[in-house]
Amino acid sequence: MKRVVATACAAVLASGAALASPLNYQPNNPSFGGSPLNGGWLLSQATSENIFVRKRQLADQMVQATIQAQQRQTSVSTASNFASIINSRLLAAVADRITNSIFGENAQQSGTFVVQGTTISFQQVNGNVQITVNDGTSSSTVTVPVGF
Repeated sequence: MKRVVATACAAVLASGAALASPLNYQPNNPSFGGSPLNGGWLLSQATSENIFVRKRQLADQMVQATIQAQQRQTSVSTASNFASIINSRLLAAVADRITNSIFGENAQQSGTFVVQGTTISFQQVNGNVQITVNDGTSSSTVTVPVGF
């Protein structure tokens, strides 16, 4: 009986070996003998999958933007900062005067102001004040209730 089983196993193994064919390996990567036409595709895949390179590029861009912003801030002189502050304060004072002329105790019915090339005109119409601001290139109109 043992001999029959051994003979059957040997027959099965021998028939399987006769049906087998050799394995043929063909590499994809041209560096290892694959087709040179695959090189561009492999490189694009590797680049798109490499998240570390993209993260590093974004980090470098952020660092460069920060450095440039700091350089712009330090290049502004103290005198120009002071001039900007004075200009802002003067414009705020002019805005207060215009607001008082429109809505103050002795409010006018209409009027026009010109400040640094910007024309501000106003008029009261039906309990509302229409304020038009024109800077020479564009114009904006705002309607505000008189008793706001």
